[in-house]
Amino acid sequence: MWKNDLEARAQHDPLLPNAVVLNAWESDYSGDPLLALISALTEIVEKRKGKEPGDSASQIREAAKDAAWFGVALVGGVVSHVTGIDATAAGEFAEDKKKARKEKAEKQIDLLAAFEHRRDSLRRLKAALTECFGGQRPRAIVFVDELDRCRPDYAIQYLETIKHVFDVHGLIFVLAVDKNSLASSAKALYGADLNFNEYYRKFSHRNVDLPRGTENGQRMLIGDFVKNIFEATHENGFKRTSSLEYDGSRLDNILEIFSALELTPRQAHEAVRLMGHCLACPENQKGRLLWGYGVGVCLMAALAVAQPKIYHQIGTGSCTLAQLGAWVKQFFGSGRHLDWWGYA
Repeated sequence: MWKNDLEARAQHDPLLPNAVVLNAWESDYSGDPLLALISALTEIVEKRKGKEPGDSASQIREAAKDAAWFGVALVGGVVSHVTGIDATAAGEFAEDKKKARKEKAEKQIDLLAAFEHRRDSLRRLKAALTECFGGQRPRAIVFVDELDRCRPDYAIQYLETIKHVFDVHGLIFVLAVDKNSLASSAKALYGADLNFNEYYRKFSHRNVDLPRGTENGQRMLIGDFVKNIFEATHENGFKRTSSLEYDGSRLDNILEIFSALELTPRQAHEAVRLMGHCLACPENQKGRLLWGYGVGVCLMAALAVAQPKIYHQIGTGSCTLAQLGAWVKQFFGSGRHLDWWGYA
């Protein structure tokens, strides 16, 4: 939403920074965050083509490619590491290495020279980034999401790369993270005694904690989101018909269930998917299911993703009616929709 807002306002204010969103988890398999970050930044440069002189994208790509070669040369496997930038150049590089081995098989890689070349390559890369994005005002914002879902070593490498390679005035990174999960990743690498807050302070200059919403606020936050999921899943996306009628009041009721269980948007998405499977029906049965049965399906779908222990107790019959009644009142209030659960 932040990115969309920037892009909308940039149509009237060309001085606003360009923005790009990166899902760190999607590049987890690649082994090097440098390539993913460079790809995102060159995307921003491409957007600015015609507005600024020079071919900045090519300069950054070339500098990054050089840094990538020698970063991996220290441990071998150059070709597989850099094909994400330029497959042709990677093949040529591999062929050159092959010829060199044939000419002098006994020659060993000079690790010190490789390290020095890597260092110089990174300096050239940073100079290219500074030339393109440097300045007193923000030139680009990179939103990085899902960092806490990555492998511990990759998550930390991502942070280190941002700090040491992309520390350019005018280039801003916004990290959306679960700090507890990220702390676990860091401690998995550096030990349980790591002071994570002090470690993270090296990378983060400003921190904003997003508060957990109130019940009404939570409903407002995910309300439109859930309604859009229903429309896409049950009517438009898969052309699936449902035995439960999803008119305005029923969607509000379902949202009450999701809110009472404090489902996150991802959990709500999964619960709607489960409901879609359970309530799918032929066209002639569309919307004919009584709410008394439908509410049970909605509840169990929500419990399956949010409260699996209670879900299994109910599903296996190990939960007594008294326990179920106490649990319902705990989540939904003593005088709230008790008719749904057979108390009225």
